[in-house]
Amino acid sequence: ASLENAMVLQQTDALKFAALLEKGADSKALQPSLFDFLGSRRIQILEQLSQATSAKNPLTNPELFGDAPQFVALSLDSVYASSVENNVVDTYRQLLAFRQNAGNAPALLYVDLQRLKYLKEHTEAANPDSLYLAALSRLEKQYAANEAVVEVLAEKANYYLANSNDDENKSNKKMAYDICSDGLKRFPNYKRIGLLSNIQKSIAHKTIGMSFNQVAKPTTALKVHLNTTN
Repeated sequence: ASLENAMVLQQTDALKFAALLEKGADSKALQPSLFDFLGSRRIQILEQLSQATSAKNPLTNPELFGDAPQFVALSLDSVYASSVENNVVDTYRQLLAFRQNAGNAPALLYVDLQRLKYLKEHTEAANPDSLYLAALSRLEKQYAANEAVVEVLAEKANYYLANSNDDENKSNKKMAYDICSDGLKRFPNYKRIGLLSNIQKSIAHKTIGMSFNQVAKPTTALKVHLNTTN
């Protein structure tokens, strides 16, 4: 997916090519231009090619997790010039540079959150979770009065929910639920508010698990262990 003729792509409504593109229900709000769509598609293709190259950028520079203006201004690491990671980072830089000046908060937040998730999943830094959460907290503060902050709250809630399965992090599930409650209360009419209500539903859903020994003597009582959530 080429981003040549960027200005033309940025001014072209992606929905004009809806018959040729795979567009989701929220594409008009999150990827409104052909530039947005092709940039996202380019990143997907690059990630598919990542296993075919030996050059790999470990993405250990913590400034990569900086705010969008700082990230856009970063110089690419020339040591890994041919790496897939460099190409992905450069694509995110182009998308964010465009979105910063386009006056569309949901689209800007969407691509910025995609950028941060990519970095968290691919960095070899010692503290990726801390860098990621700090970046989300800054975004939440920056967009606190904008309904699009729901996108950030959903990311934070999903992070805490995904890290709530062991005894040490059990409180994360409540934290995720409370984050959703806050967003639902403040911005009930946001068009993607279902992100938060769906997370709450998944937390509140009751599950029952059962386990028992596969082999038991005929005269021995079968011991069944039940465990429940919520």
